[in-house]
Amino acid sequence: MILFSSTSVILSLTFLLIVLCHPRQCYSVSNMLVCNSCLCELLFSLSMLSMALFTYMNDQREQQIADHMCIFRGYLGYVTDALQNYSYALQAIYRYTYVVHHQKRLYQTYRLQFLFILIVWIFCFLSALVLMLSEQIKYNLDNQICQLPLRKTLFKLYIGSCVYCLPLIIIQFVYYKLIRYLRNISNNSGSTTAIGIIQAQREMQVLKRIIVLVSILITNGFPYLVFWFIAFGTDPPLYHFRISFLFVDVSLVPVMIAMFKFNNNVKDILLKSIANLMSRTTKSGPTASDQRTQQKTF
Repeated sequence: MILFSSTSVILSLTFLLIVLCHPRQCYSVSNMLVCNSCLCELLFSLSMLSMALFTYMNDQREQQIADHMCIFRGYLGYVTDALQNYSYALQAIYRYTYVVHHQKRLYQTYRLQFLFILIVWIFCFLSALVLMLSEQIKYNLDNQICQLPLRKTLFKLYIGSCVYCLPLIIIQFVYYKLIRYLRNISNNSGSTTAIGIIQAQREMQVLKRIIVLVSILITNGFPYLVFWFIAFGTDPPLYHFRISFLFVDVSLVPVMIAMFKFNNNVKDILLKSIANLMSRTTKSGPTASDQRTQQKTF
């Protein structure tokens, strides 16, 4: 758990640093939304890392008590997870408006998209705050973690809807609407320019990449979903949080790798930086003539 979370933190920081250090090459509204997703991924990875470290330290010391930050860590876990999911929903909505409402420039401005990001952040912090203020986040002795007990049906449905269901429904709905739009312009190709069709198909490919990222998260979060449904009828296994969080931690790394792969500007800058670093290392090493001179001297 610690290894995967730490790797995701390093990859997220690398992505953000590349964008900050090369603003001209990465200056666009879509990259701003991608950076928001990367920042959310970084915060979620840090949250998972802090919980993993707390669990590990308590296991090593054989302690069975929670520290004063345990409840807050659980709260941040729900907040950052929601931020991550909604960040992909924001990307999907932007891609849809960019294709369908391309004539309305207001939808494609930095200010409006930044406003949407701000609203989502406020919503995520406030929606999870209900759990902490109502003292629903409890310390689980067996799993050494502070989470909402799965047997709390009403609050479980509430947080499940806010954190997981709503953003996934938004993404799927946007994907469905964009497919219908592409079919319509394909059938009415006589009244639609070829450039418009090609542009729409490109944005469809980008949206498919967002679906891939979300699919990775859903697949690796499947054990948690299984335990979530089991808790409706009976008690889940003893170490259900440890098992489900392990799969969540594993998913963080492939998501960040996919972000690098899907963002051509950032990927090209990273590859060039690695190539330059390797060339400098090779040049700084001793040449063949230097090695012969050293051998003759000896």
